[in-house]
Amino acid sequence: MRWMTKGTRGAFLVLSILALFLLAACQGPEGKQGNPGPQGAPGAPGAPGARGADGAAGPRGLEGPRGPVGPAGPAANPVFASVRVDPAVVEPLTDFAVRGSGFTPGQAYIVEITSGDSTLIPGLRAGTLEVNANGAFESTWRAGVGDGARTPIASAAYTLVVRDAKGLVASSPLVVFAKPTPTPTPRPPTPTPTR
Repeated sequence: MRWMTKGTRGAFLVLSILALFLLAACQGPEGKQGNPGPQGAPGAPGAPGARGADGAAGPRGLEGPRGPVGPAGPAANPVFASVRVDPAVVEPLTDFAVRGSGFTPGQAYIVEITSGDSTLIPGLRAGTLEVNANGAFESTWRAGVGDGARTPIASAAYTLVVRDAKGLVASSPLVVFAKPTPTPTPRPPTPTPTR
């Protein structure tokens, strides 16, 4: 660019700037919008939000069908009847209590006193052999036999037996012991006064 003089260079510079302005001022109208491009790939899912509060309980459902009956359980321990005599040692024609438990309610029972092959029926003084709903009874007897139990039972070791129509149910020992009658001591003869 030696052919340009100093003044020519300045004019060229001014003209270049003016040409740029003219180009910018002479820009045409905006063209139509182009077609949209293809949809981009979906973004990564966001983090899950906090759990909301539990809703109210719904109405109760219908009752299901009843299940089958289970197998039978083991047999219960049998209840054994027992009888107690109080006192267990009595004198003839004295009273004693008989208390029973574990008996069948409504069942009929008999009380006997046995010793060896001998069987006696003592006299019932009070109470009954009627067993209550709890399987118990209490009665008072006399160590005597016969009408009104006026005949004393001999001194011996006995067994008081409570039985039903099938046989022995319960028993308890009973001792009848007559106290010996004291022998009166003979009085010495009255001395005869001497003269």
